This record gives sequence, C-alpha cells and structure tokens, in this order.
Amino acid sequence: MALKRIDVGEDLNGKSVTLKAAEVATIRLPGNLTTGYGWQVTQLDGEAVAQVGKVEYATDQAPGERRVGAGGVFTAIFQALKPGQATVKMAYSRPWEKDTPPAKTFTVTFTVEAAEPPK
Repeated sequence: MALKRIDVGEDLNGKSVTLKAAEVATIRLPGNLTTGYGWQVTQLDGEAVAQVGKVEYATDQAPGERRVGAGGVFTAIFQALKPGQATVKMAYSRPWEKDTPPAKTFTVTFTVEAAEPPK
C-alpha cells in the first residue's frame, strides 16, 4: 500500500493539518534562490513528525530553458511518526544575514492521529 502524501502550501500558513500514522506531508513554498534567499526549517517542536532529508529547491524553468532570475519552489518533507502534535516553523532568509529578520515566515502544526486497526 502506497503512503498517502499531503500537499501543504502557503495557504496553510498558521493552520493545522491532520495526518494519519505513516502519512507524508510535503511543504512547498515559492522562492527565488538566485536572490540568495531560501527557505529553512528553523524549528520543529514535538515528536509526532520527523523531517525527511533537507529542504530541496527546484526551478520553475522547463528543461533547457535559461531565464536569469527565474523563481522556483522549495520543498520540505515530513513523515508522521506517532500520535500527537508537532509544529514546524520555516524562515525565508539569507543564511549569511544573521541579524536580519526573515523576509517571510511559515508555520504549520501537524496533528497525527493514531492508525486505525486493520479490519
């Protein structure tokens, strides 16, 4: 049985998302790496989910297309581990600007429900 994937975008900023055990949530946020800005996970409170890998970036350009300054999408993946809650906080910032507040922030709370017993 394939794992169910839940897509999470900007529209869910500040909201809660319910996952079942073993489901995967994919957070996709727009950005532009060519500006030096990038989305990073700054905080993960709770043990109900775990981050899978690093935040990845993919340009919006079609293969072979060369548009200078084209934007893209940053993707962070989280796996539901056990019942409970976990809050993920992300920041869109330039890593070398330590004393500058992020240009944008994103927060989502995952509520993981217990798996239903097999019928």
